[in-house]
Amino acid sequence: MAQALSQALEGAGEQREDYWKNRVRPFWQEVWPKSRNLASNSIAESLAVLSIAAGGEFPSALAAVVDWLRPIEHLHYVVHKLDESGLCARFPKLRYVCSTPLSLISLGLPENF
Repeated sequence: MAQALSQALEGAGEQREDYWKNRVRPFWQEVWPKSRNLASNSIAESLAVLSIAAGGEFPSALAAVVDWLRPIEHLHYVVHKLDESGLCARFPKLRYVCSTPLSLISLGLPENF
């Protein structure tokens, strides 16, 4: 399900921010299971990609899914997507995220995030 959400958001093209706000975030808040016992490394990877795919809504998406992040097996792919997205330059406040592998973000975001 996380991979399908990620792919749908990536496929939304220029409407990705609106798609996050109007489709994915409400689904996340209202339908997504609340039990984090279901979290896995593959779900974490899909959610990291989903956060990046949210484009300008990256901070909001990352904040929504951060508790579900776990070590990511194929971290190079996620780091490549993050670098390719230009989000680190666009959101200098997120320097912490850009300099820390997303698999470690689950340890906690800085308070001013």
